[in-house]
Amino acid sequence: MCLATKRMIACSCRTVQKTVQPTSSTKKFFKLFAQMKNCFAADQKRIIKEMSGLMKDMNEEEFTTVFSKELFDGTDRMMKNKILPFENATLLLKHIGYRKTLNKLWSNSFERSSLSKTLKEMIVAEEKKKEEKNEDLLANMCECYLYLLITYPPKLLPVCVPCLLKAAMRKEESEVVRRDVEAALLALSIIGNRINQEKDQCFDQISDIIRYHQRHSNLTPLGYQSAWEFLIDRFRKARELGNEIVKELKFIREAAREIEELMGFVDWKKENDVMETEEERIIERWMETVRTFIFHCKSVEHESGFHYSG
Repeated sequence: MCLATKRMIACSCRTVQKTVQPTSSTKKFFKLFAQMKNCFAADQKRIIKEMSGLMKDMNEEEFTTVFSKELFDGTDRMMKNKILPFENATLLLKHIGYRKTLNKLWSNSFERSSLSKTLKEMIVAEEKKKEEKNEDLLANMCECYLYLLITYPPKLLPVCVPCLLKAAMRKEESEVVRRDVEAALLALSIIGNRINQEKDQCFDQISDIIRYHQRHSNLTPLGYQSAWEFLIDRFRKARELGNEIVKELKFIREAAREIEELMGFVDWKKENDVMETEEERIIERWMETVRTFIFHCKSVEHESGFHYSG
């Protein structure tokens, strides 16, 4: 991303945050956030769950107001003052980052906050540990950091990618693990096109995740789409992988099947101004992944039977 574009995004985000008026949802959100200063850890988790529910129902302008430098600076202060345990902080940040990613929000509010520097320093410090390294903690920090950014420091990607791939390869059969794997894959999908390079061990790992799901259906719909998005974005310059993705992993077949299944959850009669459902957002993500694949791997159009005209 060029400097001029970054400045334009920063300017537009500041303008939006100054002009958008608080609504009942955003007022309640910040009221709940303030209440966490006077709560025990268990009560904070209950409040964070309520805040997450509010974010789910916010429109774009409301969520942009919530995604603010003040929120992240306040979170950083509560962490440093031992008011907000780091476990609860990451829970809150993952909820915010999840919504930011699905809503496709471009805002540098997090990058301008003190929390951005704090998280980066914590990731580097944890990575330097050897025997005492906490892999789960590192994965949570990487997820939060990548969810909330719009520009990605190259030096941290070699730390985050292996950590998140390891987290995404868990195969225990529980809803908690499914959601943890989804979180790791969603974070990876954000940065796939920032790390284009030739085939490496990463290709084998993400391919194994996809193949295992095709046999056992262990991933969530968003997790499965995110795995494909990361794979195709990461290796978009390796054109010789096109046939491998089509013939061995059956990308076009899988994309068509997933989209068709998700279509069953779409209310075709609803009004245009009704907020998108999560299923509709995943369909959009699938369509964008298909466009990326066809555009960068035109040599497989004939073999796949899928022709791109855009």
